[in-house]
Amino acid sequence: MLVKDWMSTEVVTVSIGDTVQDAVNVFMRHNPSLLPVVSNGKAVGLITYRDLRRLGDAKAAWIDVRQIPMEVWRKGVETIMSRSVIAVPPDYTVEETSELLLERRIPGCPVLDHDGRVVGIITKKDLLKAFTESSTLPGLGILFGFLVQDREGCITDVLRTLRRHDARLLAIMSSYANAPEGFRRVYIRCFQMDRRKIQELRTELGDIAKILFIVDRKEGTREIYAE
Repeated sequence: MLVKDWMSTEVVTVSIGDTVQDAVNVFMRHNPSLLPVVSNGKAVGLITYRDLRRLGDAKAAWIDVRQIPMEVWRKGVETIMSRSVIAVPPDYTVEETSELLLERRIPGCPVLDHDGRVVGIITKKDLLKAFTESSTLPGLGILFGFLVQDREGCITDVLRTLRRHDARLLAIMSSYANAPEGFRRVYIRCFQMDRRKIQELRTELGDIAKILFIVDRKEGTREIYAE
């Protein structure tokens, strides 16, 4: 999945020649998650909601314009913007972007083309939507969680067993995160299964993988097993 498919393209910006008051007005009018500062169409800085809150009462949950001194209103945006612009290109993957935002502890970043021009904004909310919508269909299917030995064919064995029970694969994900050494976690979502055969399936799968949970959103049931 690429950033260009999930970013917001409705981007508002301010110019390097604008004032702090201009920036505050943009935030009050459009409520952007991030406000890029541009010069000749290229990103040279970034202003966040937090930056503007610091001008008044930093503890407030909103921009308290009454607390901003009059002399600050007339200053240029370069006095409050961050000059270190953390950005990604449109062809970055959502996985790479997620790692970047988590590592830098930021809520989002601009998306810049090869000329440094702002073409979009990508936020944690956009990334969460990307992962959610691409991994499943809301309310559909049964989600299985497995702990399997990290060996060749370990996932194939699980899939083969599911197919024997006429399960159709919707999504699959494998991760080493929080798995014991020599193991991996595997998450598989299926649909069009005969739910009366879940017990039989559970027994058969138990010989090749440790079942962590079975969540059936359609039926509203979930079975969580101790590791």
